Amino acid sequence: MTLPVSYLKINDSIAEIEKEKEIQIQETIKEKDVVFNFETGKFEYDGLEPSRLYNKVEIIKQWIKKLFYTERDRWNCYIKDIGYPFGLNLYKYVGQQLYPNMEMIELIKDDIYNSLLNHKDIKEVHYLQLIQIDDKMYCGFIIELEDTAFEVEEVLNS
Repeated sequence: MTLPVSYLKINDSIAEIEKEKEIQIQETIKEKDVVFNFETGKFEYDGLEPSRLYNKVEIIKQWIKKLFYTERDRWNCYIKDIGYPFGLNLYKYVGQQLYPNMEMIELIKDDIYNSLLNHKDIKEVHYLQLIQIDDKMYCGFIIELEDTAFEVEEVLNS
């Protein structure tokens, strides 16, 4: 006795669905471990598996990069953050000469300072400086964590 063709097709389809679910679970796990390098504009992997960031300083540096490249109030998903909203409003100053307008510089510094303190692990921000050279703005500061401190420099094109 042979089984009907429709029954065999159903079993094959169920097996394919199970395999697809397993692949999706593995890809979801891999996506969580991906590190994006903003300088090269590429995702970094170690062999077939993505490289993992176990260092708290590296994770916070990635968060700061994302903060500088996210424009606040452009997307609704960033508006409902508790505390100071995520992202910066630096796009408003594109094409403007910062110096000698010290009020504008202080507004930008205040925005960056409050946005950085929004991270739960950042205890304090020291020596926040802005320098504009031609069409680039350089922002440098020292981030103090509970147990360590590190220096960060971001370059923004205007």
